[in-house]
Parts: sequence; C-alpha cells; structure tokens
Amino acid sequence: MYPRKSTAFFGVIVRLATLLVLTAVFSTNVAAQSQPASVRIVVLEVPVGGTERLINALQSIENLDVRDTTWFMNQVKGRGFRADTILEKPADLRWVMSGSDIHCMLRVVLDEDETAYIAHFIEAETGQPRRSIPVDMSEAGLSAAGAAFLKLEAERVTGTGNVVARSDATESVALLDEDVEVDADDPEVVRANAAKAKQAIRDRLQRDWLWLRGGFRLMGKDVLVASASETYSYASSLMPGFELDVEAYPLSLSNPEMAAAGLYVNYYQGIDGIQLELDNGDILTLPINHIGIEGGAIYRIDSALEGTSSLTSKQIRLKVGARYSASLVGENEFIPATSVVSIVVGARLVFPVGMPGLAIWVNADLVPIAFAGSQAQLYGQASHSYGFGTELGFLYEFYPALGAAVGYGFQTIRTGYTGAGIQDGFEDSLGFELVQGMRISLVYQY
Repeated sequence: MYPRKSTAFFGVIVRLATLLVLTAVFSTNVAAQSQPASVRIVVLEVPVGGTERLINALQSIENLDVRDTTWFMNQVKGRGFRADTILEKPADLRWVMSGSDIHCMLRVVLDEDETAYIAHFIEAETGQPRRSIPVDMSEAGLSAAGAAFLKLEAERVTGTGNVVARSDATESVALLDEDVEVDADDPEVVRANAAKAKQAIRDRLQRDWLWLRGGFRLMGKDVLVASASETYSYASSLMPGFELDVEAYPLSLSNPEMAAAGLYVNYYQGIDGIQLELDNGDILTLPINHIGIEGGAIYRIDSALEGTSSLTSKQIRLKVGARYSASLVGENEFIPATSVVSIVVGARLVFPVGMPGLAIWVNADLVPIAFAGSQAQLYGQASHSYGFGTELGFLYEFYPALGAAVGYGFQTIRTGYTGAGIQDGFEDSLGFELVQGMRISLVYQY
C-alpha cells in the first residue's frame, strides 16, 4: 500500500513542476514578444572629440541599438564598397544601410567656420540627411550638454525612448514627467532653424552637382522674309529630332561656397526634308538639318530638401550664354541656308504641385541681341536681330534622382534688314524665324 501512495504523490509533484515550467516559458515568450524591436543607429566619429560621450548617451535610450564607426566600416567593406567615398554616394549608402538593418546614421561635422557642429541624421530610405541641426562645440569637442541634446533628437528621429513627436512650428518635448515648450519665435530657435535650412541647402547642392536631360523632340521651323514688294517663306512639317541638356557644378565638390555656380550646354537637332517641283516637272528632294547649340554660365537657387524630392523640389536657374542655330540645306538655288548667333539671358523655374515627385517646369529666354549669318547679305547690307522664347511642361520623378519631362516650347527671332542685298526686291525687309515643338525626355541628377 505505501509504495503505491508514494508513487502517486511523486506523479503529482512531476505534473506540478511541468506546469510551472511551461507557465514560466510561456510568460517569458509573451514578455519577449511584448518588447518592441530595437532600432539600430550608427554613430560616426565626432571631429575634435566627444564620440564616446555621444555613444554612451545614446546607449541609455531604451530599444536603441547603437553601433560605432568600426562596425559600420566593416559592413561597408564586406559589401564591396569603398569606405572613403561611401558617405558621398547616397545610392550606395542606402544599399549598405538597408542590408545592415540600420535605421539611421548620426554624422556630426564641423560647420564652415569650424566653431560649431552640424549634426545630420541620415535616413536609410534615401541615404541622405532627414534632419540637420546645429550643435554647440566646446574646446574639447562635443560637450555633455551637446550629447544630451543629440540624445533627445535621436529619440525623436528614431521613435524610441520617452520623447513624443514634435511639429516643426512649435516643438514640445515630453521627457519622463517633465514638459519643455520651445517657442518658435524664440531668437535661439529662429537662429537654429535658419542654420539648419542653410546647411541643408549647402549639403544638397554639394551632392547634386550634375544634371542631365536627353530625349526625343518633335519640332517645326518657319522662316518668313518680307519687304514692300517681295516675300520669301519656308515652313517645315513636324520633324523628328533629339535634344541633350547638361548642367554641371564641379566647384561644389571642393568649395561649398561655389556650389551654386556652374556651366550648362544644350544641343538639339531636327532632321527634315522638302520636295520641290522644278520648271521641267522634275522633283528635287532637299535634306535639311536644323541644329542649335547653346552654352554659358548658370546659377542655381534651390530650396532645402526637407524630405522632398531633390529633383522636383523648388528650384530657380538663372543663365547667361550664347546660342548658335542654323538650318543646313544641301546645295540649291531655291532655299538658302540660315544661321543666327544670339546672346541669351534666361531663367527656369521648377515648382512642385499636386502629388509627391510632380512639378511644373517653366523656362523663359530673352535674346537682347542676335546676329544673322549668311542670309544677312541676301536681304540687306546690315541687320539687327532680337527675340525671346519660352517652354512649359511637367517633370515627374519616378525613381530617386531619375525622372521624365514633357513639355512644349518655342523660340522666335525677329530681324530687321537695312539696304539692298543680293536678292532683288528685299530692300529694308523684315524677317521672322520660329522654332517650336514638344519634347519627351528623361532627366537624371547625380
């Protein structure tokens, strides 16, 4: 009897122990699942000093996984990228951050006067700064107060810790049981916001130093010369062609102060043909190439990124240059070749509208003075030319730094001839030249 009772009692103990173990395991799993996933941030070396202080401050944030420069560079090298250029190539940086599960990077750099810091929070989605803020600098580098300030910003950017979201107008920070209100009209806040916007523009311009546009162009060209007694006119049909635009700001790579000044080149060509019936009934086919090349200096005024598209953000381009346009015709006695050399002053405006990545494209050119080529001697002894042009269209960025543009534009030149030229009857005549059409092109920004 006693052995049986002992065995039954032992079985009860085993069942209770098993139940307790399962309960503990289940509770542990529930607790683990209730813990939010950690967010990974990389802290790069701080110039002058303070890197360790900053890392220690960030490591105190709950659910924030802090990694240093050495760990990050190992990730870069392990993926076959160059460590010395990875920060200047957003596309490559985005690839490394995504593959390493990095939510954001904190890069602290010296400002242009090397008297303060600018802290950039680089996001994984674009490989570019999501937020740039000024931070005070001490003789030893980043101070304890600066590290505490960046800790607060890291909590806001990563959504960890005890900081709630804040608006750009009035930022309210709730840290534990303490509420701190920051007045948007406070001089320090105004100064910080101005420095942030200025630095965002400078950083964007240094990255986006090359702009390309190339594509298909459907165009037409009309020429009219008329005097009191004679008239000459030529009107082409719509003809296919192509166009290429290049803007480069190479000085921005070495000198941030020259980031807005650059050079531009535009080239277009349309291929046309015309058939003429001769007096004897024969048909003469003449090939005509309409070409134009323009180049000069350009100055850009761009808005800060603020998380929007860098290709379709608010932009103004101011330019001054020279343009050569010509209609090259095969040897004949019916249609003369024409050419015009123009001084061009212009502006281009890009303004985002409607949906993200979509912008209106407006271009205006003024030709205060132009010089007619060989045709000047045909219709007069001297000539004076001037004109203008415009373009309106849409630009859409369908992939970061890559978009498509479609639009319609025209250029017109008016020429006044004085005296009598080679052609009889065209004394003191007036000439008009119009080039118009639409374009569909791809736009790339590096």
